[in-house]
Amino acid sequence: MHIAFMLSAVKDVPVLQLMDLFPEYVSRDTESGEDECAAMFPVGYAEGYPWDEDFTDRETQKVPL
Repeated sequence: MHIAFMLSAVKDVPVLQLMDLFPEYVSRDTESGEDECAAMFPVGYAEGYPWDEDFTDRETQKVPL
């Protein structure tokens, strides 16, 4: 299983925090990252997703440990 993340290019703290997780690959800059993202995800892959959905309104579900 592979998971892709897109992080803020304005601040380097999120990138540094991601590096603590030892990712398999990190794009060298924002331009190559955008090109690589376009190659992995088809145009319109996220259409219909409620990006402005407020997750704080949901009831939190407790997962038994």
